[in-house]
Amino acid sequence: MIRHTGCAYGKFFENKAAFVSRDLFIDLANHRRDGYDYEGFYNDGYGNRRDKLLLELIEENGPILSKDLKLLGNYRKGGAKGFDASINRLMRQCFAVISDFRYMKDRNGNDYGWGVAEYATAEQLLGDEEAKRIYGREPEESFERLLEHLGGILKNAGREQIKRFLG
Repeated sequence: MIRHTGCAYGKFFENKAAFVSRDLFIDLANHRRDGYDYEGFYNDGYGNRRDKLLLELIEENGPILSKDLKLLGNYRKGGAKGFDASINRLMRQCFAVISDFRYMKDRNGNDYGWGVAEYATAEQLLGDEEAKRIYGREPEESFERLLEHLGGILKNAGREQIKRFLG
């Protein structure tokens, strides 16, 4: 679905995986980042070193399979800790996304097993031109657009419930 629709996929809401259309993702990223790129986010004390190092690995090597990302970051027994927590924080902040799922191949070239997540930065998923739109409006305006859209879909949810959901 990610490949065919171009939507964003990740653990954006309360550590639950969700698909978000490109247009809504741009507003969600703008709202969650509050006008920051990751460098500014980190320098102002909102990010941590582990997340920064993981995001840099994704920026340099993405899109990258989770197993390869874990190898590069030394996330293994006796190595770096906290991969899941870091990647989940980066997705919640809309700096990282799952860009695809890839299947391993057997010796005959047939797919097998579960798909392996492929991570990318939001900018890698969207492309340079579209990624610039993330900062194209004030974060408050993006938040209002999200509230309006979700309010139209979730008729039984109150505005305050939607606000809590969006974070």
